[in-house]
Amino acid sequence: MKFRKFYLLVLIVSFNYTYSQSKKFKYYYENSHSIFCEAGFFFSNYYGPHSTINYDGIVKTFQHLIVSLRGGIGFSFAKQKDSLIMHNVIIPTAFHFQLTRVNTQVGGMKRYNVRAMDRLTRFKNLDIGFGWYNFITRKFLSPFLFIGIRHQRPDGGINFKIGFLSSLDIVHNRNAFKTLFFSPIFSLGKTF
Repeated sequence: MKFRKFYLLVLIVSFNYTYSQSKKFKYYYENSHSIFCEAGFFFSNYYGPHSTINYDGIVKTFQHLIVSLRGGIGFSFAKQKDSLIMHNVIIPTAFHFQLTRVNTQVGGMKRYNVRAMDRLTRFKNLDIGFGWYNFITRKFLSPFLFIGIRHQRPDGGINFKIGFLSSLDIVHNRNAFKTLFFSPIFSLGKTF
């Protein structure tokens, strides 16, 4: 009977210690926030430049995956090909999924003791974004897909991304793919 109580007490203490140690496990990119300016040039169904100011906050991190939520506001000089309608204010909103090589436990590895070539490519993440543009002059959203490369250090500093965006203008009829438009994207900002 005494042995059973002692065994139960040891089990509870060891579980509590293990649980408290697992709660201390943090990844490099946790609680990272970014503000950045993004610019591009729409072509195909729209033609013209656009730029936005965005906030990007990381909501969840895993060992090789970072999930962030982005919101912003911007301006577009792009004109629609058929009607020459120009959209002025745009509001992008998206979920970004970054695939990364380096998102290990803080203190789990030496962060900056790496070879010179690895230093250049260490914090480059494959960035895949799903979201929508809200053109203020219209009543519906334009979904988009973004694929690119993002450089973002977990300890803050300058970040940038280069990529390609594809979006649908009209999604509610069967000619939706005729309204597809594209844009190369470049962004520059600060991570804190």
